[in-house]
Amino acid sequence: MDTLEEQRLGPGNFGRIARRTGISKNHVSRVLRGLREPSFDVAADIASAAGVTMETLHEWTLRFRKRRIAKD
Repeated sequence: MDTLEEQRLGPGNFGRIARRTGISKNHVSRVLRGLREPSFDVAADIASAAGVTMETLHEWTLRFRKRRIAKD
């Protein structure tokens, strides 16, 4: 079963978050996959649109970064 974070921040929600924030779906995807470091305002908008805290968003993106580093 998915965690609440996976339900709110997972790939199936990139479009919904993009529409709610006005940020492109591609940028939302890159931020949530840990490929881009967002500005504070963008991170706050994404967290708000996803219904999570900034801390949860930060922890989520760190997990993806750590996975990517481990693969290299």
